[in-house]
Amino acid sequence: MTFIFQTDSPYTEEVGYVVRLRERVASFCENYREPITAIASAESIDLSFLAQAAEDDLFASISDLNALLEKTLNVTIENLEGAHDRWMFNTAFATRTLMNQETIVRIDAALEPILLGSEETSLPPQENLPEEIMKALQSLAALTGRELSPQERAQAGTLARSIHAFLLQGD
Repeated sequence: MTFIFQTDSPYTEEVGYVVRLRERVASFCENYREPITAIASAESIDLSFLAQAAEDDLFASISDLNALLEKTLNVTIENLEGAHDRWMFNTAFATRTLMNQETIVRIDAALEPILLGSEETSLPPQENLPEEIMKALQSLAALTGRELSPQERAQAGTLARSIHAFLLQGD
């Protein structure tokens, strides 16, 4: 919201997408609150209810929101200047995703190159990162690509929170 009030903001396009996405999500939640609640609380799958939800465009609306989210992310990433900014955004997005999971059972192997960099992804700005954050990145990357033990699940959450907090406070 801060960007909206900046007349000379370099993020005009991104803000437009975020505003549209937030508005459509709010509208979606309002329009489909009852069927979503019913589906989430159902003990068994009611195919006739799902058929009615499909007829009422619930699933098409989900697809539309997903497409708008993807477009918003793509525009944001494309407009980021510099590898450092892209790494910061991607890592903050990935750690926030982990933080939002109720239980982290498995971390996709695709997270490792996001955290540590690769030929296709930006490298972390090691010269600007404290040693404990670099170690946290390496430790989190080491947990990718396999089922996690209960102890590793807790560790992954702690690591994601510490990395995310650092990224949000700035370097």
